[in-house]
Amino acid sequence: WRTHFMQKMYDEPTYSTENLARGYDNMRQEGLLTTEEKRKFDAWHSGHTGYPFVDACMRSLHDSGWLNFRMRCMLVSFASYNLWLSWKHLGPPLAKLFIDYEPGIHYPQLQ
Repeated sequence: WRTHFMQKMYDEPTYSTENLARGYDNMRQEGLLTTEEKRKFDAWHSGHTGYPFVDACMRSLHDSGWLNFRMRCMLVSFASYNLWLSWKHLGPPLAKLFIDYEPGIHYPQLQ
């Protein structure tokens, strides 16, 4: 699967910058974060949201650089749906944390 997703990223390099489903364009703020969004993002990224499971996963990621697939999905899902943050704001900081970062896998999973 790794090679498959790497090839897809090669063929569609916009995976990292554009929504795969164009119907989601402009659904969320995708420019600079507002003060409130920045507060939410910082709490999420530092593992201080007040949701113990989310916070434990994020802190573990900071400590080890790795989470299993389900926990990665949960972190992104929480930030996207509970905090209403765009995946475009989540991608680069997560990429810096993952020791097994591969853009071809990372960006399609964010969306």
